[in-house]
Amino acid sequence: TDMPQPGDIVVPPGDARTDVVTEVVTPPGIGQPLQGAHLEYASAPPPPYPREALLDGLTGTVMLQVLVDVDGKPIEVTVQRSSGHRALDAAARRQVLSKWRFRPAMRDGVAVQAIGVVPVEFKLD
Repeated sequence: TDMPQPGDIVVPPGDARTDVVTEVVTPPGIGQPLQGAHLEYASAPPPPYPREALLDGLTGTVMLQVLVDVDGKPIEVTVQRSSGHRALDAAARRQVLSKWRFRPAMRDGVAVQAIGVVPVEFKLD
């Protein structure tokens, strides 16, 4: 009749844990990149100064929005705020996309994609 059989999962009456587990497993925005994450650098070599920018004495700071994958590699880099010089913006974007690595963002102990903004500064000494 309704006696538990071997292999049945028995939930004691009044135990509401099953509801809680469902909420924990599917928080809102699961699978979405963590927005506004504080990105930690694993490796961030400065970009080479574009030759024409160097000759013209151009300086500035580019703010780049970076989508970082679960392994810490940037997969999408867009200019959020320009340095005012296209050559500097392009050099910064290329460098971050190809050479920079970040520490993966964590959510509940699991590496997740994250979006954050990083500054890249070009200055002449």
